[in-house]
Amino acid sequence: MLVSIVINNYNYAAYLASAIRSALDQTYRPLEVIVVDDGSTDSSREVLSQFDSVIQTVLKPNGGQASALNAGFRLCHGTVVIFLDSDDTLKPDAVAKVVDRWEHNCSKIQYPLEVIDDDGSPTGEIYPPHALSSGNLIPCLLKSGSYNTAPTSGNAFAYAFLSKVMPIPETTWPSHADCYLIHLAPFYGSVGTVCEPLGSYRVHARSLSLSGIVVEGQVRVGKLRKELLRDLAQQQLIRNHCALFGYTMNDTVMTDRYSHYKIRLASLKSAPAEHPFSEDRLHAVALGLIRRAWKDPDIFLVKRILLTMWAVALSLLPRVSCEGLIAQAIASPSRRRFIDRVARCDA
Repeated sequence: MLVSIVINNYNYAAYLASAIRSALDQTYRPLEVIVVDDGSTDSSREVLSQFDSVIQTVLKPNGGQASALNAGFRLCHGTVVIFLDSDDTLKPDAVAKVVDRWEHNCSKIQYPLEVIDDDGSPTGEIYPPHALSSGNLIPCLLKSGSYNTAPTSGNAFAYAFLSKVMPIPETTWPSHADCYLIHLAPFYGSVGTVCEPLGSYRVHARSLSLSGIVVEGQVRVGKLRKELLRDLAQQQLIRNHCALFGYTMNDTVMTDRYSHYKIRLASLKSAPAEHPFSEDRLHAVALGLIRRAWKDPDIFLVKRILLTMWAVALSLLPRVSCEGLIAQAIASPSRRRFIDRVARCDA
């Protein structure tokens, strides 16, 4: 079974060589390694030139993560495809363990990752920190719009599945393109899991500054808006495939959640003129958040009380008085919040 590893890179020259070596050093063969450079302006292409004889390279103008994954997939010949972010790495036996776990009806195999810092030193954390889902996950999608999953580098996809759903729509998913693949995989087969970490997930200052909704205490309104629009896109994606495969889902599976209401309330309070839902009113959105906070069984009592106080404050206080409250409540980076969001299922 041939396995393809596609590394997508944009201005991560400092980490790119480590990612490539981790792919080339796999104990499993046969293997092909494809690296897509998405219009980097740093020294990434000089790094790539060191590996010319052992990898396939795609040099393209900058178009976003989806366009990079699409470009790499077009060159794939493997039965299994791993999309590896260029600031992450794989363990030497990662592919071997994926292949050992592989079954003919799999749409993907997922596995957790060890968290490393900017220098590549382990932090002692595992990401995601909870057990990953496996089996038929369509009921989970229908109920909550998500399931326990791993970020991009923690997934090995079946080529047969990818060939049915790619290319990834680049205007809808310029970033977080793995969200598109992760949420379609259950419709096309069983999801398998390897419980042990098979790679490393790098958390570093640059990725956090690029993806963070709150940077240096300031709320980036555009990021709030993107989070909300991504929820809508994900909801539509699942709805379309439910119709295609004959399933019925709640039409508000992504938007009637406390996490969505929280971002929605912050967006409306921070910049009402730029808020993507013109029909929204502060009190109504605040009540939606409070209702979901007290209805969600996974939220403990103290958090319910704090969310209620936060929602009431944002609905009543002047905007200038709420800036600090919003920043404190939504201070976690959007990339990690996205993974937390797609990595949750109540089933």
